[in-house]
Formats: sequence, structure tokens, C-alpha cells
Amino acid sequence: MFNNNQIKEPKECFQFFRGFDFLNYKVIYLILLPAILAICFLPYEDYYSVLLKSHNITENVIGFMFSCVMFSQSVFGICAQKINSKLGYDFSVRKLPFIIVTLFIIMSIFQGHILLSWLLYVCCASLMSINNISYNSCLQKSIEDTNRGTILSLRSLLIAVTGMLISPLVGHFSDIYGFSTTFLCCGIICLSLLFITSILAKKI
Repeated sequence: MFNNNQIKEPKECFQFFRGFDFLNYKVIYLILLPAILAICFLPYEDYYSVLLKSHNITENVIGFMFSCVMFSQSVFGICAQKINSKLGYDFSVRKLPFIIVTLFIIMSIFQGHILLSWLLYVCCASLMSINNISYNSCLQKSIEDTNRGTILSLRSLLIAVTGMLISPLVGHFSDIYGFSTTFLCCGIICLSLLFITSILAKKI
């Protein structure tokens, strides 16, 4: 904007940033949502193969299990539009994350039961697929074209920062308390943050 001579003085920057509508709780919620969910799922995806190997699961079985997760994500992703037409975006974007994180917490509790925890992980990943598609649709509608690049970059930055902060902590506490307890704590933290941001956000 400065290079195009649309901003000439520092004080004009504040007027420019007003256009991003940061005080809109709905937009704030949409920006924060992926970063909050990343508290659970970024480290879990990193350590999932380690968890499976700790139960003597072979590489070819691990590959098959991951393939099933991706296939389920694809199927549920295709159904996302139909689900939104029946239940609305308010369900997919605001209520569905609570269901996903609750399933994640249950999955953490039963981490020692490989089949049950894997089925719960498939459910979490499938519902996340619906949430991601619905989320992106809501975000695109909620911000202006001129602000979209900056908002999406900010979202990506928050996800990256979350990963940088949470992954080493998860690794450290997993060594001390084990994966099940550590991921259970991540789920509780994530659920608490979802509850706070959801209260602040207006109806999607």
C-alpha cells in the first residue's frame, strides 16, 4: 500500500488496518479457530506413528491406517455442503469443533486401546474435514477481497506459532507423563479456549 502511494503517513496505517475489522468477534473467532484446534492435532499427527510403533504395529499396517483416515476425510468432505444445507454453518463452524475436541479427549483417555483410539481418530479427522471446508467458506464470506491475503497470512502465522510452542512442550511432557495424559491436557486446554472464543463470537 505504501509503495502504491496509498499510504503516505504513519497515522494513515491505523486507518488502513481498521479495514481488516479486527474488532469483529466473528472474524477473530475464525482466525483463532485453526490455531486452537492445532493445540490438539498438530502434535498428535506428529507423534501418531510413534504411538502406533510403541504398540508393535508394523509399517505396512500404519500406512493402511493412515490411508483409511484420508479416505474417510475425503468422503466426509464431499458431504460437507449437504450437511451445511441441513444443519447450517453455525453447527459446522461453532458447534462441531466442540464435538471434535470432546472425541479427542475420549481418544486420549483410551489411548492404550489401539482399535478404539484409531476409530475415534478417524471420526475426529472426518469431522475436521467438514469443519475445514465450512470454515474456509465462512472466512471467505466474512472478509473483503482486499483484506483476504493478510487475514489468511495471519491465520497461517498463528497456526505456525502454535506448532512452534506446543510441539516441544508435548514432547517434553510426554517423556515425563506419557502421551495419554499429555494429549488429555491438550484437549482440555483446547476445549477451554474454544468455549471462551465461542462466547465472544457472534452467530456465524
